[in-house]
Amino acid sequence: MHVDDADVEALTIRVGAVDEPDSSGGQTVTVHALTGDEARDDAATGTLLARGRSGEEVGGGSVRLWTGHQHCSESERDDNG
Repeated sequence: MHVDDADVEALTIRVGAVDEPDSSGGQTVTVHALTGDEARDDAATGTLLARGRSGEEVGGGSVRLWTGHQHCSESERDDNG
């Protein structure tokens, strides 16, 4: 996000899956906040705001997120890595 009309990002919220889907399609999901120079750095870690499982409400502090399970066939997983 560009804050106060800045030319570059000052805040990035990164949502990611930490592991491969289990047999039911569930994964560990994390939410990180990256600020300042980290907001523009793909390798930066940032601050962990929340951690949970897909298919369940993920929350921490003022963050609340829900993600669905990944649903794809075995061949789709093979084709997409």
